[in-house]
Amino acid sequence: MKLQALTSLRFFFAFMVFLCHLTYFRDSGIPMIENLLEKYLRYGYLGVNFFFMLSGFVMAFTYASAIAEQQFSKKEFLIKRAIRIVPLHYFTLLLITPVVVKSVLEDGGFTAHHTFQFLVKFGAHLTLTQSFIPAIPYYFSFNNPAWSISAEMFFYLMFPAIVAFIFRKGLIRSYGFYLFLLGVALVLMTAIRNFYDPQWLFYINPFIRILDFMMGIFLFFFYSIIRHSNRMNPSRASILQIISLIVPVVFFMGIENVFKAYSNSLYFYIPMALLIFSFAFSEGSLAKLISVRPLIFLGEASYSFYLTQDITARYMNWNGTRHEIIREWFAGNYLAYAAVQLVIALLVAIIVHLYVEEPLTKWLKTKYEKRQTVRSA
Repeated sequence: MKLQALTSLRFFFAFMVFLCHLTYFRDSGIPMIENLLEKYLRYGYLGVNFFFMLSGFVMAFTYASAIAEQQFSKKEFLIKRAIRIVPLHYFTLLLITPVVVKSVLEDGGFTAHHTFQFLVKFGAHLTLTQSFIPAIPYYFSFNNPAWSISAEMFFYLMFPAIVAFIFRKGLIRSYGFYLFLLGVALVLMTAIRNFYDPQWLFYINPFIRILDFMMGIFLFFFYSIIRHSNRMNPSRASILQIISLIVPVVFFMGIENVFKAYSNSLYFYIPMALLIFSFAFSEGSLAKLISVRPLIFLGEASYSFYLTQDITARYMNWNGTRHEIIREWFAGNYLAYAAVQLVIALLVAIIVHLYVEEPLTKWLKTKYEKRQTVRSA
């Protein structure tokens, strides 16, 4: 069974991440545009919550039964996940490197200090460890959104142990332990407010963000129980999907009164979990509505869109600051510039998806499978 509606949703949340990066709206001098960013667009980072949670759900959906039947190879799993996410990450790392080199040259050149920093940052991206470094110049270096790929790889390393723990302890006890971990995270977020980099501690930190991934795993088990009980008919699924679209709106209405550490992650657990859970039932009317080929394709290309959209924006500013370009080429129209940026970002993402991501992934997967066939022969 394919999770086509969830694939389509991937694009919508990648688009939300794109919107939250339109921070230049803040300097537009136009109250309507500034309010658009401050009240709505800047919360697009919740797309990361969705992706982490969805990843846990899909991994459990794909591999949980194999783990239960002890037909699961950790090595094969990790190799396949690396084949899926690492090649595109490396490709985008190469794409952004000229921009970073230009920035270093404009900042005084490759002095010993700058060279050391450049090599450490580049090495962190090569090893996908940048999200573990609690400093903005490192986890937001080179291709900034790639910090989440670093965290994702850590989740994959932990995935077999998490699912094995659930099977060993049982779903109820395991979920109780998970709620305990959530409670600890909540206490930490409340108590530690003066950490020198709270953004890293509560938003970037893989040891905190793995809670998103784990929630996705538990969602799958609850989904599996409901699915096999035959309690979810098309009408119920449709009602649940409508509710799942209303709940995030309700949460948004109160977000300005929420402590930032909560809103960065835990605050959106309920609406994101409800969306994933409800749209996993493909028989619902809204799930059918978005399970059309164009949206599915955009969902499939969402990884390329996610990793290339910031690169596109930075290349657009190669010959000047963003505000200079908007003033000179768009007559100060920030919305027009954003629209052009979106069109270019989508075109780049589709090209990269079709001619880099898919062929490279397919080639590496085929090569790995042939090697496994030769070894087993």
